Amino acid sequence: MSHKGVVSYSTSYLWSGSVQIVEAVADASVLDAGRQETYALRAGCQYVVYDSEAGYGLRDGVLKLIASLDRMLPIYHGEPLKKHRLILPFIGRRGDTVVVASCLAALKERYPQVTIDIAAPDAPREVLRLMPRLGKQLPYPPLAEQIEHYDYYLSFEEVEAVPYGWRRSCADLFSVILHTPRPGSPPHVAIPREVRERWRFPVTNRARICVHVGRSDSLRSYPRDLLDQLVQYLIDARFEVYLIGAGDATRHAEAHSAEFAHDLCGQTATAADLAAVLVQMDAVVTGDSFPMHLAGTMGIPTLALFAATDAVIGSDYPAVVTIQSRAGCSPCRIADGVCPLGHGQCIAHRERSFSPQSIVQRLDMLVSVSGAVQANTADHSSRLCSLGSLTVEGPLPN
Repeated sequence: MSHKGVVSYSTSYLWSGSVQIVEAVADASVLDAGRQETYALRAGCQYVVYDSEAGYGLRDGVLKLIASLDRMLPIYHGEPLKKHRLILPFIGRRGDTVVVASCLAALKERYPQVTIDIAAPDAPREVLRLMPRLGKQLPYPPLAEQIEHYDYYLSFEEVEAVPYGWRRSCADLFSVILHTPRPGSPPHVAIPREVRERWRFPVTNRARICVHVGRSDSLRSYPRDLLDQLVQYLIDARFEVYLIGAGDATRHAEAHSAEFAHDLCGQTATAADLAAVLVQMDAVVTGDSFPMHLAGTMGIPTLALFAATDAVIGSDYPAVVTIQSRAGCSPCRIADGVCPLGHGQCIAHRERSFSPQSIVQRLDMLVSVSGAVQANTADHSSRLCSLGSLTVEGPLPN
């Protein structure tokens, strides 16, 4: 398809406005805030999109507004359900996807006869394929003609009405907005057998620690100089270290023993690959990130560092131990922007409780208390079958 236009939007716009029916008047690539193509629109087709995106398209002459979706389909407000069909248009991040799946699973548990379909871009749908089968996973944006088959649509537009001080966790917030029950437990995760086998690590007599390396331009990321120190301290403490993260995070293992530091940055791009790595870990170190949500959902002991954002985000998962920086500016809640104090990096990461030495001490306690370390001669991946929140033998849901 030849793209005759480009529409850019930020995922932050997900949390405001309603859903609209639009007609694409030109082929277009739709880019997210990172300038990555999220989906494409074909001229002459009518789609259901968030009105913020429609606004961008109208400005750029790519879209024509047809009607508001709520004229055709009511928003779900918690009504008792029987054999109803619900659809959720969703363009959130992968971490949010985990929480949304948990909320929808709780609704499905209350009303087993209900069908809940989710229309989402590729990245969220990839995560949803690891979660329980709630219904169909449709491409985003859904075609307008598909909507007539549903009884309600689920909407995030009420988020602005929820006072910030009330937002104790993502699950609290999303369950209120979507009018679902508060999730009682994380959603079930299924790892495909072939992915598990591809990522099976050899036997080791050291506890395995996974360290998430965030983007260098994110205020949520642990500073690179401290990260290098942390890796060396972990190796000295007889841990085996696995680094995960974006492609720009590579080369952090090169300065350390190749035997005990493994750089997987840029290699776990899919949710299934990441899950297959995480399930073999004795503990995970991360910030406010998708790996935190996924590890927490899978029940992997996780130490989550919160500097720019609020530690309540990690409170949805019993397996996650959070550390909130005690710096006076934390949390500033500006995760992906510029430091409001003018610092090049988030100085809240320099607080004493975030030091590499302190993290190693906490990890040592976390691994010991969790009982996750297997006997020295045991294959760590054998615990794949012992975690109640995981399935590793069955195929992925469609």
